[in-house]
Amino acid sequence: MTPIEISALEAANRGQPGALIPTISADMDTSNPWTQAGFNLTRQAEISGRDPVLAERLQAQAGVA
Repeated sequence: MTPIEISALEAANRGQPGALIPTISADMDTSNPWTQAGFNLTRQAEISGRDPVLAERLQAQAGVA
């Protein structure tokens, strides 16, 4: 899922307790800015500033944490 799709799901599920919103997709290698395939310093900075927990998780998945 792209960040836009995740944001749309969050908006659609707002106020619905227990609604699951995926934060990691099957194509994470291309959307994870810490992987070799998806390397992007701008996105790394954006994610680190917005959601440090997600940043740590993505770094761990990419093997750089």
